[in-house]
Amino acid sequence: IDCLVVRTSQVKPKVEVVTYHCELCGSETFQSVEGERYTPPKECPSQRCRDNKQSGKLRCDIRTCAFTRYQEMKVQEMSEHVPVGGVPRSISVYMTGDLTRKVLPGDAITLTGVYTPHQLPYQVA
Repeated sequence: IDCLVVRTSQVKPKVEVVTYHCELCGSETFQSVEGERYTPPKECPSQRCRDNKQSGKLRCDIRTCAFTRYQEMKVQEMSEHVPVGGVPRSISVYMTGDLTRKVLPGDAITLTGVYTPHQLPYQVA
């Protein structure tokens, strides 16, 4: 789609792989992260801790975790595509890796990608 960049966020890190170290046996455990949330393991899954019938406490090691960059931008349809008297529609777009820091607000771009609806969490007030 042809659109106009309205706003861009700062580039932020997003964790892809979390690394844990067991305080008892010293083993290293890796957890892949898909999506925005993940549940850390509660105890060490290593064979050494299982053989000793112990549940080692895992500590996250930020220095060995794998991160990628992501950035959010808001785009709106070009004015020539909006019917007379209509309001331009807008959409949020998430860019990752090498696509970050490529556009600035005010840039006219052609956007190509996969549309994935994102549902906001339901909150009861």
